[in-house]
Order: sequence, then C-alpha cells, then structure tokens
Amino acid sequence: MRWTYLVGMGVGLACLAVAQPAQAQDAKKPPVMTHETAGREQCAMCHGGAMEGIKAMPAGHKGIANDACTLCHAKDSPVQTATPPAMTHDVAGREQCLMCHGGAMEGMKAAPANHKGIDNKNCTLCHKPAK
Repeated sequence: MRWTYLVGMGVGLACLAVAQPAQAQDAKKPPVMTHETAGREQCAMCHGGAMEGIKAMPAGHKGIANDACTLCHAKDSPVQTATPPAMTHDVAGREQCLMCHGGAMEGMKAAPANHKGIDNKNCTLCHKPAK
C-alpha cells in the first residue's frame, strides 16, 4: 500500500512538472479586460492611476494610444489567442521599428494594419528581440 501511494505521488508530481511550462507561458500574457469597452474607450481615464480600486496601467504603457489597448487586452486579441512572432534580430541600433516595418521598404514585412497607433517603443511589449 505504501509503495502504491509513493508511486501515485511520483506520477502526480511528474504531471505537475510537465504542466508547469504551459501554466508559466499563460501567466506571461497580458491580463484580459473584465468589462466591455463600449462607452469606456478612454482607458486611461480609469486606469491612469487616480481611481481608487481600479488597477493602474503599468508605467511601460505610457504613450500607448487608447485604441491600442484592445490589441493585447481583449479576450479575442491575437496576443491572447496566439503567440506574437519573435523578432529575428536584436534592437540595438534598430529602435525605430517602423523605418523598416512601416510598409515602404521592399523585402521587409510591414506591421499589420491592426498595429496602427502603436509607437515604436512599444513593439517589444509583444515581440521579443533576438538575443
């Protein structure tokens, strides 16, 4: 009986160890909005840090346009339903992403239309640079 218990515990711990990376990956996704946006399009009005009981947006979100919030925080956004592609290069000396990915440079993949309003400095919030 004791052997069966120990084997069962070992299997359970092994399952937790295998499941851990998937849980850790999900934890890295931005939080999903818990409310509708209709009539609440000015996200910073509530999430600017002045309203008690309302979670303030992180300091790293300064300068992100209100209409870009749903790109990451809507439950059906690509960030929630898929993994954004990683960059194939580092960003040192290449901080102005839209100079190459603005759509005018031949041979470069342009930023998708739904990225309109996202500033260069915010690209790395979703797209991780190569090391």
